[in-house]
Amino acid sequence: MCDGTAGTPQITGFDFYTQDAAIERGANQSFAERQILAAICIIVTILGGVGNSFVIVAVGTDKKLRTATNVFVVNLAVADVVACLFMPWQAVAMLGGGEDWPLPDAPWLCAMAGFAVVVTLGCSINNLALIAINRWVGITKSRSTTRRIYTAHKLTLMVIFSWLYHSAAP
Repeated sequence: MCDGTAGTPQITGFDFYTQDAAIERGANQSFAERQILAAICIIVTILGGVGNSFVIVAVGTDKKLRTATNVFVVNLAVADVVACLFMPWQAVAMLGGGEDWPLPDAPWLCAMAGFAVVVTLGCSINNLALIAINRWVGITKSRSTTRRIYTAHKLTLMVIFSWLYHSAAP
């Protein structure tokens, strides 16, 4: 929606999943359909923001919850909150309807929303992988090995990696 490309490709066979076909499907949606999708985006924004904020507060206030695994869970919650902050702009784009960004005075907002979605999605995937590895190490290795791997310094580096990997990659 941001790039302003024009065209009306025919959607057939394998073309169904191309970007041009997706733009064409979005342009052919009725305003009522776009309103429903925008409302779903807003509901997800509210529920996701509140739910993930509860996770962050719970881990922050209860010392028993401050574990190596929960470092990744909190980081996942932070990534989801950031994604929820940019979700309303997706609703704005849906309600705009056309192929162009509906706020011509703020094209940077479109780029920023796209960047935030890519980075937070990548961070979420990385966090899920880090949680899985953490659980695997916790189950299959000795307690001393697990403590040696998951020090505060190494956890900090893992969290930084989970954010930078997708923001630096093209």
